[in-house]
Amino acid sequence: MQPKIITKPLRETTHSSNELKNSKLHNEKLMPLKSTDSPFLEDNNFKTRIDYLTLKLFTTSDAQFESTIYLIKQWLTTLRIKVSKDKFNKKYFDDGILLESTDVKVHYCGAIKWNADKQFIIVELTGYACELINISQCYFFPLLELMERNRFEIKRVDIALDDFSSRYNIRFIQKKYSSGGFSPSSGPKPTRENISSSTGRTIYIGSKNASKQMVIYEKGKQLQLPKDSREYQSWTRHELRLRGNKNIIIPGDVLTCPDSYFLNAYPKVYRCMLKGVEARSIAREIKTRCNAVRDRGLENLSKQYGPTLLFAKQTLTEKEIIQKTMRPAKRFQPSLPLSMMVS
Repeated sequence: MQPKIITKPLRETTHSSNELKNSKLHNEKLMPLKSTDSPFLEDNNFKTRIDYLTLKLFTTSDAQFESTIYLIKQWLTTLRIKVSKDKFNKKYFDDGILLESTDVKVHYCGAIKWNADKQFIIVELTGYACELINISQCYFFPLLELMERNRFEIKRVDIALDDFSSRYNIRFIQKKYSSGGFSPSSGPKPTRENISSSTGRTIYIGSKNASKQMVIYEKGKQLQLPKDSREYQSWTRHELRLRGNKNIIIPGDVLTCPDSYFLNAYPKVYRCMLKGVEARSIAREIKTRCNAVRDRGLENLSKQYGPTLLFAKQTLTEKEIIQKTMRPAKRFQPSLPLSMMVS
């Protein structure tokens, strides 16, 4: 029998409560995106961030189906997410569309899927799509409006918390697991799997088919950040994965109260940590990741073409050198999200 997950936050909340200080944003004209996290997240001082989402929206008519698809696309457009030209794999669904970013570097952002009877719509939003949502003015509120109009089921949601202090690292989790910190009040202890690779260590607590699972890994090493950086040495990500089914219902306010759901999953482990760590900053993480890619590229450039650039500088200006050598990549062009470059 599957263990039940916490299906409500520590405090009851609604969209009209004082906790949702910026809920009015979803009714206002969308403003240019900024290079900070959503005001809703920052004003409420949430430590965690939604990192992945799969949502099922039910429709009762063709008109409601078409309207829902249209509104989802309109919202995604404001996030600079568009319909991909790549073909949709119809293995499990009759039809659908793939989503990608409109950035210089194209990122896969998820999919919208449905069956021939058009009785439901599956919306899948990947980690990169959630990054764009977390730094947007409107956050998840347009999607929450659709969830109020349509019956829905959250099939999966990931909530991530970061530590940069090394206090809550892999060793910390191993000790907490051994002392029963992840064990339920009754029933068997969840399974634990340890994996080590060239990109760091990862611990999986709980089965991937269970209603909840923790994944803890060395994020700085996974991103291949500079080895002498604080992030490489100390950045640990704690990721809670919740999965809904017929018996386990995940309420919609998991999107507006992520800290509470994260804490209630394993309170014995995360009560102190949630208080002690700094709030996650998606904007900072994106800049850190892009800076690392830039620095690795410049290092390779220096090794391969440094002498040529030095020679060119004798007869050309720096601007002329850049104009003669700069070009976009045919694939996987490194870039900051365009939304972060809007002033």
